[in-house]
Amino acid sequence: MHSLRIFLFFTFILLITAFLYAEDQGFLRFPDVYGDKVVFTSEEDLWIAPLNGGIARRLTTHDGEERYGKFSPDGKWIAFGAHYDGNQDIYIIPVDGGEPKRLTYHPAWDNIVDWTPDDRVMYRTYAYSGEPVSQVYTVSIDGDYPQSLGLDKATLVTFEPNGSRIAYQQRFRNYATWKHYKGGMNDEIWVADLNRGKYGKKPVSTYLGHSSYPMWIGDRIYFLSDSTGNKNIWSMNPDGSGQKQHTFHKDYDARWPSCGGDVIVYQLAMDIWKYDTKTGDYSKIDIQLPSERLPARNHLINPGEYINWFDLNKDGSWMVIAARGQLFNVPTKSRQPLIRRLTENFQSRAKYPFFLDNKVITITDASGEDEFFQYDPFLKSASKQLTDGNNIWLYHALPSPDGKWIAYSDGDFTLWIMDTEKWKSRKVKTSDVWEIRDFAWSPDSRYLAYSDYENTVVGVIHIYEVDPQKDRIVTNHMYSCYFPTWDTEGKYLYFVSESNFNPMRNIYHSQFIYYNPDNLYMYVLAADGKTPFAPDSSLLGMAEEKKEEDKDKKDKKDKKDKEDEEEKEEKEEEKIEVKIDWEGLQNRMIRIPAPSGYIGSLQAAEGMLYYLSRDNKGMQPDDDERGQLNLNLYKFDDREHYQVMSGIDGFDISDDAKVVVVLQGSSFIRMDAGTTEPPKGEDDDDPHVKLAGWSVELNPRDEWKQMLGEAWRIQRDFFYVSNMHGIDWPQVLKHYEPLIDRISSRSEMNDLIGEMIAELNVGHAYIFGGDIEYPKTISIGLLGADISRDKSGYFKIDKIIAPDMTDSDWVSPLASPDAGAKAGDYITAIDGVPTNTVKNYLELMQNKAGQQVILTLNSKPSS
Repeated sequence: MHSLRIFLFFTFILLITAFLYAEDQGFLRFPDVYGDKVVFTSEEDLWIAPLNGGIARRLTTHDGEERYGKFSPDGKWIAFGAHYDGNQDIYIIPVDGGEPKRLTYHPAWDNIVDWTPDDRVMYRTYAYSGEPVSQVYTVSIDGDYPQSLGLDKATLVTFEPNGSRIAYQQRFRNYATWKHYKGGMNDEIWVADLNRGKYGKKPVSTYLGHSSYPMWIGDRIYFLSDSTGNKNIWSMNPDGSGQKQHTFHKDYDARWPSCGGDVIVYQLAMDIWKYDTKTGDYSKIDIQLPSERLPARNHLINPGEYINWFDLNKDGSWMVIAARGQLFNVPTKSRQPLIRRLTENFQSRAKYPFFLDNKVITITDASGEDEFFQYDPFLKSASKQLTDGNNIWLYHALPSPDGKWIAYSDGDFTLWIMDTEKWKSRKVKTSDVWEIRDFAWSPDSRYLAYSDYENTVVGVIHIYEVDPQKDRIVTNHMYSCYFPTWDTEGKYLYFVSESNFNPMRNIYHSQFIYYNPDNLYMYVLAADGKTPFAPDSSLLGMAEEKKEEDKDKKDKKDKKDKEDEEEKEEKEEEKIEVKIDWEGLQNRMIRIPAPSGYIGSLQAAEGMLYYLSRDNKGMQPDDDERGQLNLNLYKFDDREHYQVMSGIDGFDISDDAKVVVVLQGSSFIRMDAGTTEPPKGEDDDDPHVKLAGWSVELNPRDEWKQMLGEAWRIQRDFFYVSNMHGIDWPQVLKHYEPLIDRISSRSEMNDLIGEMIAELNVGHAYIFGGDIEYPKTISIGLLGADISRDKSGYFKIDKIIAPDMTDSDWVSPLASPDAGAKAGDYITAIDGVPTNTVKNYLELMQNKAGQQVILTLNSKPSS
């Protein structure tokens, strides 16, 4: 019995040790090796650890990302790329840690390649090529003026040991989430002799797929290849012959290899492995990563920075907001902020919420798939799952005014309506062309209007009758029509049509551009209906007025008896019955006299029509904006168009059509329907929805797990072929899912998702962005010239780039006649600082972009 207790005790200790060890494992990337040390990136910082395994030590702590650490040939320095000043530049740091020293200053991104045998740092950059083609430059550890390696096109370079040749790559596609690519942009390995000026006429690598990361060790070139499936370490003779595979990983790709001496280190999954070229052995390096895991810790965020949907309740007194996948209920008018969070955690993402019978209905993936859930906006009851069995991406939903139906659409191009008693769905239409994202209920809930594409060019509007089930196309096939919406009384159907054919002639090739294509239209639904633009009948004369007076006298007799009944009826909700006379409907189409433009998102209020328009500033506007979004209002009584607000992000109208709320940035502004300009006020009259102090505790790990599942579902639901290129897509998720517990930053999360979707072997399926720390950018002013450093220490203008009339940003300031500069001049001072006191004149151009700079020029290299 005693021995059993000892056994259990030691077992417990082993389990605890294993658990703690697992907690110390992070995501280890971009390794390099020197002697008995390995440097790598994790949590976007540099770390160093023993090559044989053990506890790693953090070398950098900056908010920006440090990557591609490379040991110097003597092992004293580590060169790396970092965002310390908001731009990717090259730095070095002592191998034992210390203050980083900046080596490059050009605003183009610089990325570490390696070191030259004579202790210069190699990096790849677009800075001097004049086109999006990388070249390799070198810089000394003292930060001298960059020198070209002498290759017109290069991204990675390795030197022949004790020789004059190099092996290099012309392209760099190692971030492309596209495995097993065999197209024209595939990575190839070339060999050249820079000293003799001999360059290969074709690559030495012969495989049509991925061959990258050349590493010249001894008399062979080692490299990565995926010719047998996953990327593994291979080698070949310098002429490409004698290719041999050395590692045989089948579960994950070998990535980011780098060599030091006879050892190659590389990333596999989230670990670092080493391969000994002498013995042929390869194994994982067991590295412990003691870290606070700060990016993965729970922390407070402001949901106002992530608003993507909101909806008003019936009278506009409350609104539900979807922000960063969470739901919040807030009053639209109150003295103090009152914010209720409806969702429980970040393990799921809620989207497209709306009010229905004093409940909030939303779509959430809490079950693992998009399903409808119900929440109590006042937290008096628990959430409830309403639907089950869905397996496709769902888009926004819209309840009918009587609350009996919910219309929604999905990623399979299908529009559905679902009854709210049994929560069963009925198909309305499956499009042959595109998703149906644009629909609206009639006020009596009998009809659903929606737009769909007839073909890839023309969209038409349908009206679907719920009972009997009948679908009709109501617009002609000549002009695209979108955004149907009903007026509040059911008399009219408003919509947008691309019918403004006022061509502008393109001066190139006699082509034509149709500017501001959209017009607003309305259908008068009943054959005996009147338009809001009907002539004033009082202009018919006195006889008509006398007839109206007689009628009024007759009505007065019964008015007193009906007063009580009329007051009661006014309090009751008026029952609306929409009447549509289908015959001749297209002949009852009226253009609403509002300006043409780029129009959408129509919503009606009583006697009014709200809509959004966007300013067209072209595809390359001067201010780098695509044109702001404007809230517009057309009032039929006034027969006037108003631009209520500009620079907004969205709006909604309450179900009773009396309250409008506008989203502008992270603020909501409430106004009464019919207001023609932004409301103003303070204190109790402040039109802004009170959101001060709004915060929520984010659990990054929960959110990352949700994101991985959602990224997987996005590919499943939207991939262009149903067989997923023959990949067992569910198995791919199972394969990558266990790795997520080692994620510690959003950059690492993006890498994991990228590797997962890369299994599909499809181009242009990328992931980027998110909560990645980028320090504030410090601009670098450029002179638009080829400049070299003279032996005197001053800088010579070799060539002034000719102006480009199409873009003022592409005009060299030295090209102006006012500058008085010419090729051959020397820049001897910048803002009074002699240029021979710095290694790179760009050091003196920091924070000078767009600023006036005093250049001192001389025809000779002297002050």
